[in-house]
Formats: sequence, C-alpha cells, structure tokens
Amino acid sequence: MMYRGTGPGIGTTPISSDWAYGFVDNLCPECEEGSIDLNHDANGRWKVEWFPIPCNVGAGTFHYYIFPGAFMYWATFTVSNTRVPLEGVDALVDGQWRNLTRSFNNAWALHSQNLTFPIQLRLTSILGDTVEDLIPDCQSTTQAGADGSSAAQTSPTPAALSVAGRRLLGV
Repeated sequence: MMYRGTGPGIGTTPISSDWAYGFVDNLCPECEEGSIDLNHDANGRWKVEWFPIPCNVGAGTFHYYIFPGAFMYWATFTVSNTRVPLEGVDALVDGQWRNLTRSFNNAWALHSQNLTFPIQLRLTSILGDTVEDLIPDCQSTTQAGADGSSAAQTSPTPAALSVAGRRLLGV
C-alpha cells in the first residue's frame, strides 16, 4: 500500500506527508474499519490516507509456508507472493472443494480425516480472480523459524493459469 500523513493527531511523532510504501501483514483489532496501524514506535494516532497497490512478485510462483506439525489430519499454511491479497482459499478434499478458514495471522487451516499430499488448492483474490495450484508435498525444503523450529516451504509451479490467474500471479 501507499500511505501518507494528512493532518493532526495525538502523539509526539507525526506521520510524514510524503508518500511511503507500507506492507499489511496482520489485523488491527482495535482500529476502526478502513484504518491502518503503522506501528511507528507505537506513537499516537494520526490522520492518514492510503490506497492498495499491487505487489511486485517477480517470477510469479506462489510460496507456501507449512507450519510445523502438519500431519495426516490437518495442515496450516500461509500463501505469499500473490500480486493482490487473497479473499479465500479452497482445497480439494475427497473430490469436493472445501472453504478454508483464515486465522488472525493470515494462515489457512485444512482439516481432513485423510490428508495426503499433493494438496490441490483454488486461490481467489480480492478482485475475484481465481487460479488453481498444487502443494506437492510437505518435505520440499525446510526453513528455520526465529525460535529455532523448522517448517517445510514449497514453491510449486502453478497447476493451471487462466487470464485471471496471470493477474493473481502478476505475470
């Protein structure tokens, strides 16, 4: 997103009136709808204006971070490297598309009686674009977390690319 300060507020360090880039990576439960939390030294509340911009995703493949502990009954993962935010993620389970639930940390949870890889996904952007993709396995690569734990991360090639998928991918 792009944002800038537009007027008065409460605190000691106002937001600059020059346009700046920002990255939305969580929810602000105490904020009013349409407001943003810039977390600049946790300093006050300021009038700002902002608008979304497409992310520069480079080559255009999605990245999946599968949280530690995924096994045959559930998996929790995040999706990154999308050009615009995701509105929804569905998984093909037992031949039927199932709507996944997004948590507060932008992770998607998949629960199933018999979870097996590969996992077929359908990603829908906030613009309504839809593309299908595949998480091939849970063992592709391992990335160390800040707490020393590790989790698999995959970068699969999209299973299908439509015109909408190209916009979602940013290619």
